[in-house]
Amino acid sequence: MKFAEFSLFAFALARLGIERASTLSFFAEFMESASEGDLIEAETNVAKSGEFLTLLSGVLCCKGRRVLVYSGLIKRAEAGAAKKNEV
Repeated sequence: MKFAEFSLFAFALARLGIERASTLSFFAEFMESASEGDLIEAETNVAKSGEFLTLLSGVLCCKGRRVLVYSGLIKRAEAGAAKKNEV
């Protein structure tokens, strides 16, 4: 599940140009099993995107089989949010 959440967040940062964000919610459901050493591939898509919130969904696949489906809500950090919290 950690790889799925990482994939969700990495997609948002790389493809959507989001510099800073937080995961607000994350949902995952296992569909099949995979064995240790199997190559797991992630595919993430944007379901809906607004000014501050982005809903994404995706799937982890192994050997053409769906292993895990996931979705999550990411909130973009405001431009000055990091500087406000610095001491």
